[in-house]
Amino acid sequence: MRRLVGEGLAEASLLAPVAPKAAPDRLLAVVAGIVLSEPKATLRAIGMRLEALHEHTPRGGNGWKPGSVAHVIARARKAGLLPPTV
Repeated sequence: MRRLVGEGLAEASLLAPVAPKAAPDRLLAVVAGIVLSEPKATLRAIGMRLEALHEHTPRGGNGWKPGSVAHVIARARKAGLLPPTV
């Protein structure tokens, strides 16, 4: 691609980095619903529930790790879907 841009056959904007794809708002709502319905659930349990619902991770994977669940929970809190203490 760089060669094509260098020769003027393609636009230079094609070489610009692509912004990472944000997790869909639906995923934040699903995770918030799980956390609100089971406030004492562990990150691993929430991940297992997401896997049972066939929810993909923000990167498109099938397996939820506790760190990924914690990140989505933090995003749901930031979006106002969860109170800060749940």
